[in-house]
Formats: sequence, structure tokens, C-alpha cells
Amino acid sequence: MTSPKRHHYLPQFYIDAFSGSGKIWVYDRQKDQFRQQTPQNTAVIGHYYSIAAPDGEKDTELESVLAQVESEAKPIIAKVSDGRGISDQEKANLAYFIAWLYARVPEFQATYEDLSEELYKKILRQAFATVEETQRLIESHPALKDHPTTITAKRLHEFAQGGDYDIKTHRNLSILMSIETAQDLWNYFVQMNWVFCHAEAGSHYITTDTPFCLIPPVVKPGPAWMGTGLLTPGAAKLVPLTSNTALLMGDRGTRMVHRATEAWRVRDGNLALAVRCHRYLLGPDEAVLHDLVSTTGIAGTEPPRRIRMV
Repeated sequence: MTSPKRHHYLPQFYIDAFSGSGKIWVYDRQKDQFRQQTPQNTAVIGHYYSIAAPDGEKDTELESVLAQVESEAKPIIAKVSDGRGISDQEKANLAYFIAWLYARVPEFQATYEDLSEELYKKILRQAFATVEETQRLIESHPALKDHPTTITAKRLHEFAQGGDYDIKTHRNLSILMSIETAQDLWNYFVQMNWVFCHAEAGSHYITTDTPFCLIPPVVKPGPAWMGTGLLTPGAAKLVPLTSNTALLMGDRGTRMVHRATEAWRVRDGNLALAVRCHRYLLGPDEAVLHDLVSTTGIAGTEPPRRIRMV
């Protein structure tokens, strides 16, 4: 068997659930462009989950693992979309799929890489805080101590403080972080109250390349600088599952119910998803995407960061 090379960061069956007549409408936030295409050619990147080995070979085992996660989630999503109940084991399997929806997308990789760069620059600024401290570090480094160099304490100090350089994170590290994050989030999601929201006739949910929306509570506990996290009391977690069903996760509990959702609430959910998309909006109706883009004003704008360092 050949190893898969085309890796969907949104599962193809998941994209199919938001398509119409075998095609899906896509809005590109970066290019401010609408287009229609097949789910097969949507949200796919070559070797996106392949781990690079020291010899240059690509290990595609993670893509195979994700395929198994998807195969277990697909019939469960079909059940809840039809308004049927699911078992605790099915909830656990679906929670694992949702945890991966959060951690497998390019937005997660970009966030991790941005935070890593920001953190290491802070560390470097502290390590080379003064010219004197920088000189001590140079003198303590054997390679710099024993060989002539053009690096001076003043130049190195100014370079570190200026921050005019890039720090790149190896893709293997961001894949590892995705794996660890999915494991942690699964443990939280499976313990939350779940409400399956079914769209009123004539309305539908969209999805995005960041199909996980954190909605702050009406009254936020704690200081404002802390922001809102997945475990903030009262925070809602909205995940579109199909064009007619979305999952709303709440605080800790065992509640699992189905609820009919008015068209205006569906639109509010879509607006929240659209604002937070990394690059792409996906749905069966071009007019709905046009409305969301016009209302949110996201055309040509940068997406908000999911996590901020303080």
C-alpha cells in the first residue's frame, strides 16, 4: 500500500456535510474571493501530517490514525444530525474527533509557531539584557572564547533587544503539540454538557478552517486581562458538525440534549465562526457567505489570535 500524500486538515466527509450537489462554496479571507469547488480539493495540503525522519523519509502514520478517528466519528455525527441519542462511548469518540478538529488545522500550527517565536525572543532579551551580561555569556561559551570572532557584546545585545529576526519552529514540533493538545482537550470535552443545536428550516450552519468557536460568558469572572479560556465558567464552545447541526459545549456535566434552533441564532453562530476563521469560510450557499462577509467586515483582514501571551 502506498502512503497517503494528500492530507485533509478538515476531513473530506466533514466538508461533504456542508456541501450542496457535490460542490462547496468557499470564501478566501486573504484574497477576498468566492469560489465553488469539490470537497476532495478543499482543505488539503500535501504531507501536512507527515513527520520528517532524520534520513529525509516521511512518516505518514499520523494521517492513518486520523483516518481511524474520522471513521469512528462519521456515523456518530450522522446519528446526532438525525436527532438521535448517542451512548457514552459514542460521546467519547466524538469528543476525540472534536479535539482533533481544534488541534489539526493550520491555524493551530500558526498560533503555536507565533507563540514559540514570541517566547524565545523574550528569553533572548532577558539572557542578553545588558552589554555586561552579554559579555559574560560570550566569555563563558567555549566556541566564542577560544576562536576569533566579529561578534561583540554590544552587537549581540542590540540584535537580541531589537528582535529583527525570525525564529522558525520545526514542523515536527508543531505536530507533536497537536497530538498532546488533542489528548488533553478530549479529556475536557467528554466531561462537558452537550447541546446539539438543529437549524430551523431555511437556515443552515457554515463551517470554517477553524471550526471551533469559543464564546465568552455574558458575565466574565476574574480580571479582564485573563481573557476567556476553554474552562472559563459560562464559556460556550460552538462546533458546527453538519449544515443542519452544531454542537454547543458548556460547563462540566453529563447533559446531552437536542434543541431546535431559530434561524437568527444560527446566523449569530455563523457570524461568530466567520469572525474567527483563519482563512476560509465553507458552506452550501454563496449568498449566505456573502452576507456573513459583508456583516463581519472580515475581507482582507488578519484573523484574531486564538491565544495571546501576556
